[in-house]
Amino acid sequence: MFSRNSFLILIVSNVAYSCIPTQQTCINCAPFYDSTCDPGGYGPGPTCEDLASVAPSYSYSAGTCSVTLTCPGGGTPTFFPGSLTPAPGVAATCSESTGAWFLSGSGVNNMQCI
Repeated sequence: MFSRNSFLILIVSNVAYSCIPTQQTCINCAPFYDSTCDPGGYGPGPTCEDLASVAPSYSYSAGTCSVTLTCPGGGTPTFFPGSLTPAPGVAATCSESTGAWFLSGSGVNNMQCI
């Protein structure tokens, strides 16, 4: 039989182990969806899908964050600067060491569904 101390140590070690995966998050790579439709700061443009409807999902693996933008309201996934429109399923990536986002080799700092 386990003593009370052994049982407590077993529970604490299981809780500590289960917390490790949640520590792998995008910290230096800030979320960058923009629902203002004003990528250049020139005033309002066409209506964009709001953040709640787009709900971009960021993932983390081996020091790299990634996001694939889908537009459920029928907009076109667009990355700025450059008005880049990726092929379906192509992800923007960000190295946690630099905090800079890229899409197909081009630097991006803003994404929208327009």
